[in-house]
Amino acid sequence: MIQMIEGRSKVAKVVVLDVDGTLMDTNYLHVEAWARAFEEVGHRVPRVQIHKQIGKGSNLLIGEFVEDEETVEKIEELHSELYGELQKHGHPLPGAKELISSLPERGYEVWFV
Repeated sequence: MIQMIEGRSKVAKVVVLDVDGTLMDTNYLHVEAWARAFEEVGHRVPRVQIHKQIGKGSNLLIGEFVEDEETVEKIEELHSELYGELQKHGHPLPGAKELISSLPERGYEVWFV
């Protein structure tokens, strides 16, 4: 972000951090939630195949295994519910707390997405 102050530009020092799967150990929780969601609609998908898709948006991930739009929506809803229950089992990854606490001390704004 660049801000103009009295004819001069000033660069903001900002760090944008992705929490889910980057700062928090949650990838396997997502795999489990997706696997359970697929199973609830009658599609058994091996967790190893789901794991390879983690990081994609939900429509792309689901689209690897299911095409029916109604089923896609149901799987998305189920994943959200199931992940909501599993999320409490996530833990910060090594160094995450130290990184976050060090940024303001070094003059950075911290934004989470």
